[in-house]
Amino acid sequence: MPSFEIPVPPDLEESDGILVENLIPPNGDWTLGDFETDFPPDQLRGSIAAIIRQPEPAVIEPPEPRENPNVGDPEAIIEVDDPWEVDVRWELLGRAAHSIVGFWRVELFFESLGDDSFDREAKYPRDIAVDGRQDTYHVQFKIGANQLQVEADEGTPYQITVAVVLMVNSGGAPGKLVPGPAIGKVSFPLIQAFREEFPAF
Repeated sequence: MPSFEIPVPPDLEESDGILVENLIPPNGDWTLGDFETDFPPDQLRGSIAAIIRQPEPAVIEPPEPRENPNVGDPEAIIEVDDPWEVDVRWELLGRAAHSIVGFWRVELFFESLGDDSFDREAKYPRDIAVDGRQDTYHVQFKIGANQLQVEADEGTPYQITVAVVLMVNSGGAPGKLVPGPAIGKVSFPLIQAFREEFPAF
């Protein structure tokens, strides 16, 4: 499957006090995902949420340092001519959370419900170190114009899924990472992607 890597601003990875519960209904409009671990829930559990947004082309600018992540309506229709983004936040909770070591690997999958050759995936450019924070980890995938293919006339429906996998040292070759005991994923409602040839209004 073809893949492309998307640059993400590094300053958005810092701890900022925001929790997943602040983002999902009734407090926000993010899509809640599933988080699984190999531990009993009282020992280790997690939560994850994400949102798809497409700022108006005229107002695309670098985010403020502590921008409210609830701002910006979730999108069900994407104009691939213009940049858009997928924001992801997740947290690790429970008594064992402070003892977990490793890295978070974040990937984004685009499954076309049209032409099979349109499927894509994107990997966050670097793994995020597990640092024992009490709030969310977060990354932002900035997707440039025309990086997603669509059918010419009516556009293409896509199923978009983000996965966050805990990677740990294998104990074998130095530096080799293997999947660990935690994974989170968000499957968005179906979106329609199209190319806007002419403004509708």
